[in-house]
Amino acid sequence: MRVAGAFDRVIGGPGAVGIRFTGSGGSIDNYAETSLTAPTPIPVTLPYRDTFSGGDSPFVPATWSKRVGNVAITTGVVVSRFSGVSIMALNGVTTRDSSAQAFVNVVSGKLVTLVARYTGGGDNRMYCAGLVRSGTSFLGRIWVHAGGRWTLLASGSAPGGSGTLRFDVVGTALTLLLNDVRIAATSNGAITGPGAVGIRFSGSSGVADDYQAVALVPPTPTVVTSPFGDDFIRPDSPYISGFWRQPFGNLVLQDDSVVSQFDGVSIATLTGVSTRNSTAEAVINVNSGSFAGLVARYSGCGDRRMYVAGLQRVGEAFVARIWLNDGCRWRVLASGPVAVGSGRVRFDCIGSTLTLWLNGNPLVTARDRTLTGGAVGLRLVGENTRADAYAFEQR
Repeated sequence: MRVAGAFDRVIGGPGAVGIRFTGSGGSIDNYAETSLTAPTPIPVTLPYRDTFSGGDSPFVPATWSKRVGNVAITTGVVVSRFSGVSIMALNGVTTRDSSAQAFVNVVSGKLVTLVARYTGGGDNRMYCAGLVRSGTSFLGRIWVHAGGRWTLLASGSAPGGSGTLRFDVVGTALTLLLNDVRIAATSNGAITGPGAVGIRFSGSSGVADDYQAVALVPPTPTVVTSPFGDDFIRPDSPYISGFWRQPFGNLVLQDDSVVSQFDGVSIATLTGVSTRNSTAEAVINVNSGSFAGLVARYSGCGDRRMYVAGLQRVGEAFVARIWLNDGCRWRVLASGPVAVGSGRVRFDCIGSTLTLWLNGNPLVTARDRTLTGGAVGLRLVGENTRADAYAFEQR
């Protein structure tokens, strides 16, 4: 039975072992000691799986390195053995986009997370996402450590304190799932380069088992020419396709549609397209989201400098709107009520005239000369907002 655990690096070299008494009357009997030898590190490549079935050991397996903390292999699982932070990372693995999963249990612990893009020393510079025990409840949370501090990026309730946890890191998109159900998602660009993957524990008695990791490879960019159409009838994927750039947000291809996975803003633009005059259309649905629209003359970075036209849900009502972001602020150029939150929208951006259509009927029109050219694409806001059947023509 473990009675105490700690982690310290003050004395790293070899030395004698023995017994120390303080005060009179202390006694000891049946003393024994065993010399322990750490396994020789073995580099691995992705995909990789570890069920930690090699027997009990105070060392992590040879394919792992313990970067900080105190963990051990006990009865075929990894267990945190002290109240602080422990991190173990795969040897020889560095990747930008990845999907990792493990069975975790924090019912008797505090926090177990999966680590991605780990590029610091000790408990520094990484994304991590996992389960947190909070009293009798459990939360799914995503953090980033960058710039010398921790930032909580997303949090959501979890149905329990154990199960198969999965963390997908794709570009700026960060998504946490428990037993294949999304419990937290966000978008962040603080760490863009590749890094290690692994497991992070905080607090004693956290458990992890059956770790699996794969590297995700984005599709080869394919330049789009006009006219262009995409019905998105492809297998589910964290990438839309090589025809699309995903510079910002958290979008996936799911059930033959482009779907937003979080409450924030996501943008996807056609690869290699920059034009002044265009017509674009798509089938959109904001009944479960906040806003879905078509982008024209996108010439900024992130959520800046573009025209956007689409449908917005306001409470239980829907509004058709044309927006301008000039690089500094958003401004509504035209707005009008609409009866439904789904349908085929079309956005004509011809010269200074901007027109939004729904199901073949013009809704609102505006005139503006601020932006002269740029990319075209989609802008979705809100979890589960959807777009399908996109078409574009340069005019």
